[in-house]
Amino acid sequence: MEAWIHDGEIKFLNISEYVTLGYSVFVPATKELESWREAITKQIEKLIKTFDIKFGQIHPEYFVTSDGEMYFGEIAYRPPGFKAFELIERAYGFNAYQASILVFDPKSTKEEVEAFFPRAVEDAKGYAGCFGVYPRRRVVSKLDMPKETTEHPYFDHHELIEPAQETVPDRSAFGTHWDWCFSLGMIRSSCAICSKSRRSWTFMSRKRGAARATSA
Repeated sequence: MEAWIHDGEIKFLNISEYVTLGYSVFVPATKELESWREAITKQIEKLIKTFDIKFGQIHPEYFVTSDGEMYFGEIAYRPPGFKAFELIERAYGFNAYQASILVFDPKSTKEEVEAFFPRAVEDAKGYAGCFGVYPRRRVVSKLDMPKETTEHPYFDHHELIEPAQETVPDRSAFGTHWDWCFSLGMIRSSCAICSKSRRSWTFMSRKRGAARATSA
């Protein structure tokens, strides 16, 4: 999640939701996760008070146990990863980097800040999602975007390029991907394109044989 804070108050709170942890995420979250918004807001307000945060943007993470208890995982006083800012812009229409500069500036007026941000969830233009691609094969030779992906009504764009080398290197970190594929749709099912991708999308073809390397 991402919170923009000005004068010690949350001005906009985004809640992102994973389809598959470490591979795919979308904005805004489903109604199920959004039902936690009030509890999440209270937890972030505790962080603001504890760390005496007056201005800026934070990227906190929480874990929810089976009995409904929330546990603080981390607080990052920086922009998030996993293309979250890009997804927020696609879903809501505002530049999240510009928003961060605005709230970091103590000279920004309350009126300027409040006029900049839309209403969370209510003003979303649709669901924006992305899928981090990393082949499970050791050798790949070319980029192969199947029609079932590119012709999907919620397919937005991708940032994949032809592999620079055929040998797939080991992942240096959990969140390391070759690149990204993006979706955008007006209903929650727009995110199915990310969910389906982990199971059956094909991006990289092996040099030999008919088998293709799946993306996850």
